[in-house]
Amino acid sequence: MEELLRQGRYDEAKRQSLLGPKGDEAGLAALLELRSWLRDKRYEMARKSLEKDARFLAPYLNLAEAREALKAFEAEDPVALEPYLDDPHLGAEAYCVLGVIRVREGDTEGARLAFNHSLRLDPGHYRSITNLGNLELEAGRVAEAVSMYEKALQSNPDYPHAHHNLAVAYRRLGRIDKSVHHLKREQRILYRNPARKLTDSGLPRPSPTVLGHLSSRWLLWVVVIVVIYWLLRR
Repeated sequence: MEELLRQGRYDEAKRQSLLGPKGDEAGLAALLELRSWLRDKRYEMARKSLEKDARFLAPYLNLAEAREALKAFEAEDPVALEPYLDDPHLGAEAYCVLGVIRVREGDTEGARLAFNHSLRLDPGHYRSITNLGNLELEAGRVAEAVSMYEKALQSNPDYPHAHHNLAVAYRRLGRIDKSVHHLKREQRILYRNPARKLTDSGLPRPSPTVLGHLSSRWLLWVVVIVVIYWLLRR
């Protein structure tokens, strides 16, 4: 198991631990937690994880480099990202951030390559998957975008941005029922955890709805009814 962990192959290590002799369970748990914070772009929580689980993480990654990597992710500096692109633990997030930078520079193909690199290192990196869906949606390939957003939700069913963008894609396909379903899912997630509003995928979200910040459950249903009426009138 330890060699798989050093290579960043956490899911294989997890399967091995379930099927065979136990290995470094504490190290696996610490690495999985760190990965979850990175996938969700919650760098402050990742920083806390590095401190809290330092003794479990130290055999597998350089803690000082990991702290510097978090600074590079926050700065969104392509030069600062370079040392971490091929790191088995940090590379998926580094490529995701690089993809966002490329989009902002207008380099769509470079962004696509970066997001795909991210997924080669971490196939479940749902922000990279969602960002690829955004590129498909912007290119007018709506069915492909739907496929990517649904794949992102397989990795994290509670990722609100994927629900939002899937609702946009379904509206463009004329699937109002599915569009409203995912709008409601997004708002329920944000209602339960308002902090998720601060965790963006990195790319501008399509915004076809009037759904805004909700302070109560009854207001959610009022807004959903208004959205259904608006969608049907278009």
